[in-house]
Amino acid sequence: NLDEDALKVLSSLGTKTSLRYVLQLITTARLAAVKANSSKVTKEHVKLVYKLFLDLNRSVQLLKDHEKDYLFGEDDSRLEMSYQHPSVAGGNGARATSEVPMEQS
Repeated sequence: NLDEDALKVLSSLGTKTSLRYVLQLITTARLAAVKANSSKVTKEHVKLVYKLFLDLNRSVQLLKDHEKDYLFGEDDSRLEMSYQHPSVAGGNGARATSEVPMEQS
């Protein structure tokens, strides 16, 4: 059972995000309601799971906002995209790059 306010919040989210995301919120909010011994999914349950799980747009925005904090961020010129590892090419310290090796035909 969905509380009327929870349904309004989910409907609003459905117009701003995606049906898939809202369906996942409904499922997760139901689990939160069961955990709280509630017979209805309330607006508070929806808000709780909304804070825990990001939709695509919020996820992309979070990554953009914190790009410099992640390894190999585009604007981080201090990191080198290649490295030397002694086990590469028989332990002679050959350079390995970040490129994906192509199959030979």
